[in-house]
Amino acid sequence: MPLKIRPETPSDYPAITEVNDLAFGQPDEAFMALELKKGALDGTGGVAEYPEEFNNV
Repeated sequence: MPLKIRPETPSDYPAITEVNDLAFGQPDEAFMALELKKGALDGTGGVAEYPEEFNNV
């Protein structure tokens, strides 16, 4: 079961925000993941795509 890492896209942002909200129990912490200086994080992000076997975990 290989784990695939791909660059994130704007369509991933709602899911990323949801994971942050669930992890911290409130929406405020998701804002800490926002870029503070334009371009400072270019090329540093990614999204993990897990195999379907993990969907019910």
